[in-house]
Amino acid sequence: MDLFESNNIPFQNIIGFGSDGCNTMFGANNSVVSRLKLNLLGIIVQKCICHSLHLCASGLVKFCPVIVKI
Repeated sequence: MDLFESNNIPFQNIIGFGSDGCNTMFGANNSVVSRLKLNLLGIIVQKCICHSLHLCASGLVKFCPVIVKI
C-alpha cells in the first residue's frame, strides 16, 4: 500500500493482481491478496498459469517417471 502512495498511484485504480501462487502472495492470512481484498472489494486476482502448469508438470514427473524418458 505504501508503495502505491509513494509513487502517487491512486489505490482505487487497481483493478487486478497477478502473481505466482506462493503463500506470501495468495495465502489466507496476511498475504498480499488478502490485504488487497480488504481494501478493494471488486479486485480480480489470478495466479500465474505458467507457474501453475510448471508445478503440475513437476508433480507429474514424480509419479510417472516414464515421462522423463520421453
